[in-house]
Order: sequence, then structure tokens, then C-alpha cells
Amino acid sequence: MNGVFAIARRDLQSLLLTPTGAIIGALFSLTCAIAFCASVLQSGAPATMQPVMDLAAWMLLLVCPAISMRLVAEERRVGTWELLLASPLRPLEIAAGKLLGGLLSLGAVLATTLPLLLVMELHASPDLGEIGSGYLGLLLLGAACLSTGLVVSAATTSQVVAYLVTTFFWLVLALGAKVLPTYVPLSMADAIYHADPARRVGAFTMGLVDSASVVYFLSITAAAVLVAAVSMERTRGRRGGVPRMLLALLLLGAGLVAINDLSLQEQARIRVDATRTRAYSLSDRTRSMLKSLEGDWRIVVLLDDSMADRQVAGQVDEVLRRLAEASPSLSVERIDPLDPSSLEAYDALLRELMARHAGELKAAEDALAEGRAAFERLVAFAAARSAEVEEAAGFTSDEAERETLVALASALALVGGQGQLVLDEIDSAMRVDAGQPLPRTGLARDVLSAALGQWSNELSEVGWWLATDRSGGVEEWANGRAGDFDAIAADLARADDGLLALGRMELGDLAMRMMAGEGALVMSPNRATMLPARMLFPATGLRRGASGDVAFDQRFRGEQVLSSAIRALRDGVTPVAVFVHGEEQSVLLPRESGSDLVAARSLIEANRIRVIEWRPAEDPRPDTGGVPTAWIVMPPSSRPSLETTPAERTLLTATRRLIEDGEPVLLGLYPSFLPRYGQRDPWAALAAMLGVDANTGSVVLERVATGPGERDVQRAAIIEHAASDHPIAVALGGQRCLLPLPVPIDGGAGATAIVALDPGPDRWISEDWSLDRPPSSNVSSLSESVVLAVAVDRGGDRRAIVVGSGGWLMSWATDRAVSIGGQRVALVNPGNGELLVASIAWLAGMDDWIAPGPLGAQVPRVAAVGRGAWLGWTAALVLGVPLSLLLASASLAGGRGKA
Repeated sequence: MNGVFAIARRDLQSLLLTPTGAIIGALFSLTCAIAFCASVLQSGAPATMQPVMDLAAWMLLLVCPAISMRLVAEERRVGTWELLLASPLRPLEIAAGKLLGGLLSLGAVLATTLPLLLVMELHASPDLGEIGSGYLGLLLLGAACLSTGLVVSAATTSQVVAYLVTTFFWLVLALGAKVLPTYVPLSMADAIYHADPARRVGAFTMGLVDSASVVYFLSITAAAVLVAAVSMERTRGRRGGVPRMLLALLLLGAGLVAINDLSLQEQARIRVDATRTRAYSLSDRTRSMLKSLEGDWRIVVLLDDSMADRQVAGQVDEVLRRLAEASPSLSVERIDPLDPSSLEAYDALLRELMARHAGELKAAEDALAEGRAAFERLVAFAAARSAEVEEAAGFTSDEAERETLVALASALALVGGQGQLVLDEIDSAMRVDAGQPLPRTGLARDVLSAALGQWSNELSEVGWWLATDRSGGVEEWANGRAGDFDAIAADLARADDGLLALGRMELGDLAMRMMAGEGALVMSPNRATMLPARMLFPATGLRRGASGDVAFDQRFRGEQVLSSAIRALRDGVTPVAVFVHGEEQSVLLPRESGSDLVAARSLIEANRIRVIEWRPAEDPRPDTGGVPTAWIVMPPSSRPSLETTPAERTLLTATRRLIEDGEPVLLGLYPSFLPRYGQRDPWAALAAMLGVDANTGSVVLERVATGPGERDVQRAAIIEHAASDHPIAVALGGQRCLLPLPVPIDGGAGATAIVALDPGPDRWISEDWSLDRPPSSNVSSLSESVVLAVAVDRGGDRRAIVVGSGGWLMSWATDRAVSIGGQRVALVNPGNGELLVASIAWLAGMDDWIAPGPLGAQVPRVAAVGRGAWLGWTAALVLGVPLSLLLASASLAGGRGKA
């Protein structure tokens, strides 16, 4: 082994002490620094080195051949190869030493990226496991590339040939694996896909360590080293070189087959997610809220461990642990309802909930018993009267009167014969068993109340009808029975009033949600709420990759949802957000285009805010029960002509009344063609009622480069910093916000800007936002900031927000996400969600709910980087580090020359 290390040390010194090594390191550092500054070192960007690692992987296909070409060919050129072969070292030891020297040299090259990590650590908290996995992947790729380069270098005396052949081999392998699958039979496509080194190393750069990929690179490395050793032995003139060469080639082929067969079999495959190595950190808002808790608070997560992903369970435990550490008043627990060992804890939880809601349960049982008795009296009354009413129908000569009595007799017979079904439904709702751990008092109340209320109204009308001008054949009978029907109707009404007086049934809500099995129970000293699993783990729309290598599952919102539930229980209020629009279809249902509010609704409900949809053209104004409410008005994105449609006119009227009534309103604006034709946009007129001047006839556009000499028009504003110290602007916390078709607005003296677009030479305000390309003539560039959203405080609870964009709420903008490795998903525009939630809280008058929340912090992000700081780091990393390497190499070379 001493000889192996000696060869490795000599090759490493040869690279480090020559200009070639410094040039390779400088170019590699320069390229990676450019990628880092352009893609990573951006305010609010996910704190991941993945873009740099991905580029570095491709760079290694050029760098490793430059290192390996010198391993043997250079020694032949200077005449030291024969001396090395004449040494007592075996060819395999020589090959291993050469490879180790190449790997050490590669490590020195990769070390030139360490300054990037230091800068990242200063501005963010990157996932060290992901970074370590990325470097592991690069080293494995480099080992495979160096070993094949060693084979070529051992077979030729030309460094140029050694470099070109090695580079060509790996580029053809990588590019061919991407192109060939479309031209070969499907049975061969998977094997070709799995041979792609870029695909293999891509999983490492995202923090996923796959045993199949490790086998792939190590088998190539081992086989290539053996082939190089056999080649060296033949150079010595030893006999038996041909059999050894054939054996090495067979091993190489067997290794590749093993990769595509054995190592890819699920039972032999191990995947390790190396991400989330940083300790989870709660947001400032959550920590502050937890410190304010008093009394006994509990969080109990119900999760089926046998079905849950280990990473999901780990995330749950981590957040629960951090929540408990932040407050001495809070205890946490996770229970598997299906685990026999957890039955005692689960039963104790149910008993605690029943005891906590004992008063509510007793009141519900009493009211249900009274209502049940009233309904049983109805059933008996109906059974006794149905035949009598049917007989009376035969005595009347009035055809309409006869039909009414026959219908009444049929209805009474029905309730008399099948009324027990209603009682059975109530018994089923109140029954407690394994599938229904708590009585569904709310459902039982609603079923019985609906039946009592319906029959109370109908029998009251029957009593009135019997007492009103009946024909002579049934007049005496009808007058005598009218009082009986009035009496039973009044009896039912009294029982129904008792049920309605119960109000909201918190235990019933818990029972309905606990039937789902999984979720989180949040309990205050006197109240409790159940969060379903879908709120903790909402789907992102990203799925497993086609190759099955990478799983993009779900985005975890544990902190956001749990902290919001605690806050709602603490304050004892649940705000309401009402989406007001004029579309025919619901905007709360998913649409293929993403032009819906499904993502917005998920974010709002995750913050324990109730969502209501109101279409003024179809439904009356909803009654929100006097709780804090925010009205979110959504104008139509387009109209078929310059004339407003009836639905839009109704929406305009409803919005005007909301403003006149002083209701808190969030109004989004779309650009309009009306000002172009001398007409005023009615939505701009509504904004004027709020004191906001909206230029809906114009849009802020921006030139962007799409290619050499090619420019395009961007019709969206990307905001990355707040415009003021308003609470909503502070809540954005520098998170990226996307406002499509931005309309300039001016809030005047009574408004505060919360979102503004910075001036720039390539931005301008245009009345023609339909341009496909930038105008050929010069335009007036923005010389000052343009306000795109304002908050208006009209005194008291009369608040309003006007946003110069209509599409910013849509799912395609709000919930757009990208994977950053493992199961981690980062929102592209987290500011959209924070702007929405903070605006609702501010409009509802709940200012203490407004603070930078955990939404954008679901993954680590780069803190705000000023322009000056960015330019300074760019100069230091892109120019300073490469130049330092070159100067250090020149200094060493000069020192050796003098020596």
C-alpha cells in the first residue's frame, strides 16, 4: 500500500505544482461561481446548491479527462513510465495509485467550490446532507470517469488522444442515453435510461443516495482499473495478458448487467434521503404565539405508522418536538389508532374528549331526547290520522280538495310507516364503536332538526288549510281536526327550537373528523379542534418521476397548520374569507388550466380561516354571523365586448354596496380596453370610491432576453422586497411575489403602498399589453417605483386593499412549486400566499395574526441580499477565487524555479 500512496502523492503534486492544475481549478471555480451567483445567491431563493452541483457534474466530464490524460501518457512523454513499470509494484497497485492520485486531484478541484458554501452559510441555512450527497455523487462520477481515462491513457502516448477519447466516451454515453430510448424497442428503453450518468448523479445532487447508482459508478470504476492493470501488465511483456484482458472485459460487462438487473431490483435496492439534516427551526410568529399560552394545551397526532412514509413520520415528530420545546404549557403526543399497543392511550384520549365536552354532550342528549319524543308523537299521530284523512277525501265533491286530502293521507301514511328510519339514523349517529369513536351529535341534531322543522311547517299549513273555507262535505270534520294539526305542529316547533339552540356542536365536529382516522387533535384548556390529514399534507401535484428514481410526494405544512389552530383556539375566533365573483362555475373547484382558487383556499384554511364563495348573480349575500370577515372581490378576467354582462353588473352592484357599507374589501384589478375608447372602467370607478386611482388602461411591461439578439415582453411583475413598513408588507419578508398583468395604481394620501415595482431601463408602462415583441421605437423607461398594491385604512373597521393584478390569486401562480430534492418542494412564489393570508387578517382587524409566517420557510431560503452585497460576492467568487488560484500556482512555480 505504501507504493500506492507514493504514486498518488506524486501525481497530486504533479497536478498542483503545474500551471495545468491551476488552470483546471480556476476554470472550474469560475464556472461554478457564475452558476451560484446567477441561480442561488438570490433573495428568497431556496437555499440549495443543486444548480451548482448539476453544472459541476457536466463540468466533470471535461475536467476528469484533463486529469486522467496525464496519468500515464505524461509519464511516457517524459520517460518515467518505464522506470515505474520496472519497480516491484504490481500493475494493479500502479493502476490503483494512479486512480487515487486522480481522485485526490479531483478533490482539490472540487475544493475550489468551498467559498461558495461559506457564502451560502452566511446568507442561509443550507441542508448539509444534500450538499454532502451532491459531493458524493460528483466523486463517484469522477472516479468512473478517471478510471476510464486511465485505461485510455495507458493505451496511448498522446495526451490529446487520451483526453478526446475519454471525453467523447462519456458525452456519447450521457447524450445517447437521452436520445436512443425513442428509437429502440420499449423492452430496451429502461436499460438505456439507467445507463445515463447524468440521471444517476442527478439524484445525488438532490440529496438522494441510491444504492443502484452507487453500484453503477463503482462497478465501472473497478472494471476499468482492472482493465488498466491488465494493459500495464501486457506493456511489461508478461504472459497471460490476453486472458486477463478478456476476464476484465467480462467483469465490466457483468457489472453493467448487474446494474440494470440486480441493483435495480426493489428488494436489493436501498434509498436514503440525506436531506433535512439541519435542525428544524420554528418561525418567529410561532415562537411568539407559543410563549403566550397559558394552562394545559395538548397536540395529539393520529397517524397510521404502517401506512405512513418514514420521512413523513419523521417530519411530524420533528415539528411536534420543536413545538413542545417552545412552550412549557404545551405537551405533544403521536398515537397510532391501529396499533394494539396504543389502544390504551387512544381510549384515554377519547375519554378525555368526552369529559372535556361533558356539558355539551349532556345538553345535546337532552335536546335530542326531547326532539326524539316529539318525532315519535308525530309518527303515532300520522299513523292514526292517515286513514281518517283518506276517508274524508271520499266525502268531498271538490276535485282540488280531494287531491289535497289524498296527498295528505299519503304523506301521513309514509311518515307513519317509515318514520322509524329517521330515528334509526339518529341512533346510528350517536352510536360509539371502533369506526366511530365519538358520538356525532352535530349530525344527529341536523337530521332530527330537519325532519322536525319540515313537518312542523307542513302540518301548520295543513291546520290553516283545514280551517279555511272547506266544502260542505268535509267542513265540519276539517274544522274539528284543524286544532289537532296545529297542536302537533307547535309541539314539533318547540322541539326543533331546542335543537337549534344548541348552536355549534364542537364534539360533533370532532366526531366527524375523527372518523377519517388520521389527523391532529389540538386541545386548549377548554376547547378542542381536529385537523384532518389533508390539511397537514396537501398535495402539490408533483408525482414520482418516470424512472422511479425520485419521489416528489407532498409538501408538509405541519407548523403552519398546527400553529394556526392553536392561535384560533387561543383567540376563540375563526375569521371568514368570502370570495365574491360572477363566474358561472365555482372557482373553488380544480380546473385543468389552474385558473381556480383551490390553492388559495388550501392556504387560507390551513391558517384556520373559513372560506365562503358568493356569486351575487345566483345567491343572496351570505350571513357570516358577525365574525371578522374579509370580502375578496374577483372581477372577470375578460369580457366578450365593451359592454358589461348582466353577471358583471350584478357583481359591480354587490361590490359597491360592500364598499358603501364599510365592509373590509380586497379588490383585484385586471387591465381594461375601455379607457382606450374613452370610457371609464367601472372597476377603476369602484377603486376610486376607496380613494385609489387605478390606471386600468395600462400595464407595466418588461423586456427580457430570450436569445442572442432576441427580446420578448414579460407581462408580469416579480416582486422580491417590501414597499413599506406596513404589517402586510413586513409579512412578505422579501419573499417572491408574482403579479401577472400589473396595473399601476396610486393610493393617494390615505393609502400605504405594500407592493411596488422598482424602476428599470427595460420596464415601461404601456397601453398595449398585447404586444408579442418589444416595440421597435424607444419607450419611456420607468424612472421611479410603480405601486401595485395599497392598503387603505378608512377609519375604524373600514379597511380595504387594492391590488393591481387579478390573476395573482390563481393556483397556477400561487401554488407553483419545484422540487429541490427528496420530498422537499419549494414554492416558486411564496409571497403570493403570504400576501393573501396577511391581507385577510388585516382586513378582518386581527393585526396580531399578521407576521412573517412559516409558509415561505417550509424550505430554507436565502436571506435578503442587497445589490451591493451581491455585486461584491460576485466579484470575489467569479474573479477573486480563480485569480487567487492562478497567482498561488505562479508563486509556487516561481519558488521551485529559484530553488
